[in-house]
Amino acid sequence: MQNRIENAESTHPRGKHPQITVVEQPSGYNFDDEIQALYSSVPEVANHFTITNKIGEGSFSSVYLARLKHYPEITELFALKHIIPTTHPSRIENELKCLLNIG
Repeated sequence: MQNRIENAESTHPRGKHPQITVVEQPSGYNFDDEIQALYSSVPEVANHFTITNKIGEGSFSSVYLARLKHYPEITELFALKHIIPTTHPSRIENELKCLLNIG
């Protein structure tokens, strides 16, 4: 696994986000396999981002911390949310509307 990022600072146009909490990796489980599976299932992610860690998960999504692959001078961190359609489409639609509203 690449370096874990805890208590990192990142900036966002709407304000400063002073802390990023990384999901604890369960004993015997390797997030690298999950990240590689995401790269395989969504190749565009691998083309544009380097995922550094998993920072959250919910009932139908996981959130990963990433950096831009082709612009190393940009130090801003990005949260990539991988939504898995395992629930009713209206819940996913509501999630997407919320994400659109917060930017």
